Amino acid sequence: FDGTDDLLSVASHNSLAPGAADWTVALWFRRNGNGDGRDLIGNRAAPATASGWLLSFNLYSDQLHTYIGSVAGGWDIIAGGFAQVIADLTWTFLEMKRLGATITLYVNLAANASPVTVGTTAIDDPSGGIFIGACGDGTRATKSHIGEVYQWNRALTAQESLNLYNETKGRYGGGA
Repeated sequence: FDGTDDLLSVASHNSLAPGAADWTVALWFRRNGNGDGRDLIGNRAAPATASGWLLSFNLYSDQLHTYIGSVAGGWDIIAGGFAQVIADLTWTFLEMKRLGATITLYVNLAANASPVTVGTTAIDDPSGGIFIGACGDGTRATKSHIGEVYQWNRALTAQESLNLYNETKGRYGGGA
């Protein structure tokens, strides 16, 4: 993803829709400057009428946000926030991890704020697939560079996350 509004859509499959089970999503990305916010990765189809998750930027605050939605008539936010400012022109490693009833966002391996409790809510849209670089309909495209993207149908251990970070950071200028 070269920061010009690319979109990759990964077709729906049961392995990408863990429901209320544990899972991990990780990626490397680099912000390119002002106004490059929007959706990095998620299963938020548009209009969002199913449960799902999303890593996105607020265009006006330059903060990273994690959204977890339910099916109740649209994109109801069960957990929003993790307001984390990300520096421009620096490769950053993100992980969003569901373990039991909580979701935690990690920025360069550091947990950002407290885990968000989502209970037993299934937070995926098994019909939509995964969208990288924009919303499912091509809107809300990011102008950030996106490097490697990973998804597991389990929560990685801290050691596994550290190993992944160390094995890949050399491709991204050593990481932050």
